[in-house]
Amino acid sequence: MNKRERMLAVFENKTPDCLPAGFWHHYQERNPAELAKRQLDFYKKTNMDFLKIMYEYMFSLPEKVQKPSDWYKIKPAGKNSPEYKKQIEVINRILDGTKEDVMSFTTMFNAMKMAAWCIGDAGIMIHAKEDPQALRHGLRVFAEVLEEWACGFLETGIDGIFYSAQFGEVGRFNKEEWNTLIKPFDLQVLSAIKAKGKFIILHLCGEPNYDFKVHIDRYGEYPRDMINWAIHANHYDLSRGIDYFSCPVMGGLDNRSLMLKGPIEEVDKAIDQLAMQYGKHGFILGADCSIQGDYNENLIAHAVEHAHNISLS
Repeated sequence: MNKRERMLAVFENKTPDCLPAGFWHHYQERNPAELAKRQLDFYKKTNMDFLKIMYEYMFSLPEKVQKPSDWYKIKPAGKNSPEYKKQIEVINRILDGTKEDVMSFTTMFNAMKMAAWCIGDAGIMIHAKEDPQALRHGLRVFAEVLEEWACGFLETGIDGIFYSAQFGEVGRFNKEEWNTLIKPFDLQVLSAIKAKGKFIILHLCGEPNYDFKVHIDRYGEYPRDMINWAIHANHYDLSRGIDYFSCPVMGGLDNRSLMLKGPIEEVDKAIDQLAMQYGKHGFILGADCSIQGDYNENLIAHAVEHAHNISLS
């Protein structure tokens, strides 16, 4: 199998020839040409089975949002925004620089993350308490922008979206608040992606100030073709997630310890155990989230190579 065939086998819950693998981390580069090159270099060095194109541009508004009522005045630039144009350039450069048949997914963050980029995490929490209806208006506008962006990203020829569903942490919003401020706008964007017939890799992401812990069970109704979450921080193992979400999963390795520091022998042991338990159907080896801190590309490349050496057929 080539890399595309291997990934499609996992999406279809069929047995691939070997254990597919993929990891990611954030980059400091903001120039689109430099950012695309760094990601291509990482992909080529690690030989992973798909392209997870990172989004590294904080969103901004022409208007200044200070008080909650300011959300009624926002007019984002949509596809004319510099952030969108830069990401389109990154995607196209990566696709042009890839010579093999491999699936590609660009990262997208949700509407609340866009709002937080504009006024900060603390500001979002204040506005959510003071005037949730005003904030909802802003989130609705951002969701419409994200729908537009998603369609534009997909028109480049990528295979789908890696959707980072944030702001579902334990201790942040109660379920009623989450159902009002987060879920409807996530579903709005995800439904637009699904309507295009493209793949959705759903990533449940928690922030460090909430110990990376997420209300995993809140996301059962979200559209997805594959799902990834922090099994270690949440004490929510792969078997439980497979039963709950009934779709292929990606992950298994700790991004903040084992895949950061090794040792190699423990990485190999963990991969062997995951392959034995989950490798036959609907599983891609990966980490809980982006590899944190001073990542080791050689260790990541070794993990991918070790996974590829495990025959499943």
